[in-house]
Amino acid sequence: MRVALFVTCLADTLFPQAGRACVALLERLGHRVEFPPGQTCCGQMHVNTGYQRQALPLIRRYAETFASYDAIVVPSGSCTGSVRHQHAMVARRFGDERLARRAEEVAAKTYELSEFLTDVLGLEDVGAYYPHRVTYHPTCHSLRLLRVGDRPLRLLRHVTGIDLVELPDAETCCGFGGTFAIKNADVSTAMLADKMRNVLATGAEACAAGDSSCLMHTRAATAPRGVGHLRGSEPFPVAARRALADSQLRRNLAKVTTTIRAKRARVVGELPDWEELREAGRAIKARTMAGLDGYLEQLEAEFTARGGTVHWARDAIEANQIVTGLVQATGATEVVKVKSIVTDEIGLNDALADGGISAVETDLAELIVQLGKDRPSHFLVPAIHRNRAEIREIFLREMDGVDPGLTDEPRALAEAARLHLRRKFLAAQVGISGANFAVAETGTLCVVESEGNGRMCLTLPPTLITVMGIEKVVPSWADLGVFLQLLPRSSTGERMNPYTSMWTGVTPGDGPQRVHLVLLDNGRTAALADETGRQALGCIRCSACLNVCPVYERVGGHAYGSVYPGPIGAIVSPMLTGIEDNATLPFASSLCGACYDACPVKIDIPSILVHLRARHVEEAARASRVPSPEAVTMAAAAWAMSDPARFAAAQRGGRLARLLGRRGTIRRLPPPLAGWTRARDVPVPPAQTFRQWWAREHRDPS
Repeated sequence: MRVALFVTCLADTLFPQAGRACVALLERLGHRVEFPPGQTCCGQMHVNTGYQRQALPLIRRYAETFASYDAIVVPSGSCTGSVRHQHAMVARRFGDERLARRAEEVAAKTYELSEFLTDVLGLEDVGAYYPHRVTYHPTCHSLRLLRVGDRPLRLLRHVTGIDLVELPDAETCCGFGGTFAIKNADVSTAMLADKMRNVLATGAEACAAGDSSCLMHTRAATAPRGVGHLRGSEPFPVAARRALADSQLRRNLAKVTTTIRAKRARVVGELPDWEELREAGRAIKARTMAGLDGYLEQLEAEFTARGGTVHWARDAIEANQIVTGLVQATGATEVVKVKSIVTDEIGLNDALADGGISAVETDLAELIVQLGKDRPSHFLVPAIHRNRAEIREIFLREMDGVDPGLTDEPRALAEAARLHLRRKFLAAQVGISGANFAVAETGTLCVVESEGNGRMCLTLPPTLITVMGIEKVVPSWADLGVFLQLLPRSSTGERMNPYTSMWTGVTPGDGPQRVHLVLLDNGRTAALADETGRQALGCIRCSACLNVCPVYERVGGHAYGSVYPGPIGAIVSPMLTGIEDNATLPFASSLCGACYDACPVKIDIPSILVHLRARHVEEAARASRVPSPEAVTMAAAAWAMSDPARFAAAQRGGRLARLLGRRGTIRRLPPPLAGWTRARDVPVPPAQTFRQWWAREHRDPS
């Protein structure tokens, strides 16, 4: 029997491992598999989106490519369904009966993988081994178009070591639907959230499905809307304009960033090999991202072996549900927290509050922000936008039992916070932390901080829950040593962090006895897929780029609308949410390059900003038939500048602008150039351009 593999365009391009696994399985079962190179796409996307005429060449190619084979195996229920139920239909719709008959003949030999294994080969046990808890999502086309029934489940039940659990409401659509996921993105995302909530309820470590497209829908999803703090309520230019009018904010920012820059310069200058250390940090992060899946699996195995429990969260919704459920299981109604940017990213405090649980921030600056019902504006000093008088007023208004005679002296404010928090620490049953790093080789988690509050949160409560972005893993202790040199010098301007806390699972009778690690994606897999932008995942949240950024120093963190402000936020936030949800952030930079020079892991932020700007322009062009005024201007400029004669003509035309000038300047220009003249004048064009001068001065005398 001649067996051909139709790998599908999606698997061929994005998920080649699915095709490789299919070939390995069939060959192990004794079959020689052929891959006809003439195959491309079955045309399903075109047909289902309404472009049926455009699908005809694809249908014809499929029929011609696979006509000579005895069986065509497809690792996709939806593509198999298209071949069987759409190819002949579309051909007849356009009057091509010959193609319709050929399509029917080939369709009769086309099998979805589970059909081929069970119906053609008569197998249910293929000798597979997978010692994990798995649930199964029956994709809509395999379920309703192909009617594969329980074939996939019969195969899964015979896998050695598997713990197969039923998926609640399994037959409900996940929300992919091809271009539906794009045309109706909000509805699609809501459907996905419900599906993933059910997957999470099973406690499964993996979700199996018969279509890469449905799995792609969940694997590379960006951070969901309406949850957490990654998106602002207004564009950056609007928020920045308001921040610029706050003179107190600008004074605070200038003082703090100047102080931190000077401290950093001193301790960095002590190391003759600082640049080599930066390069080592960059290389470790690049190597980690290249093998991220393996390091995460190693971390999970080691952490679990030492008594911890690992939970995987695809997005903020899942992470919040996991943490809330874990806290509720303890019966606690209050938790203490170490400063954690990632829990702010997902809006964990709000989710806990919805579950009847109070979260107490124990970092002094985070406590100020929390009591002031405010938002952090800096990684290192979240309350950078507050002065001492404002902090005193917040404490008097919001802190229980505070001395009415409290002054705004730093020592007095710190003592008031210490007394308030000590009561919270001693009563806490649950502690929640982030993690600066996680060491894959031993399953060790690491938190660095400067106040000692983290040590209290990590050791006193009997239950400890850590939420960590998947990019925080490092392969080894040797790698961790590099970052423990880079981070304190780049963040606080210190040679080492005052408190470096590490824990490896559970130690009987010492410290928390129930230890959980929630590994968060929330758009990180989508960022990893961007070859240029993925280096942003190497960020160690030191804030060095914020402290040197001239834009941040003038507008502060709130203008960015995200928990990630400054230059790194201008690239991380759009990559986590999708470009168009934070479309103005990549443009929130003058591209001066100071951020790249300061970054301890050498993230090329300016290059990524330019890359994201291009992605925004391209995505906006695809989304609208009518080009923006800026796009028209850029196209016209490119057309003019691509030919010397046209450029010279444009220069001559530009001289008409001299009519708009007074005393050598132009004070007002029309859109899209009006933004310039809101605050600046434009010089009138000179009477003669350089090329005109050159032509005159170098005229051939003959």
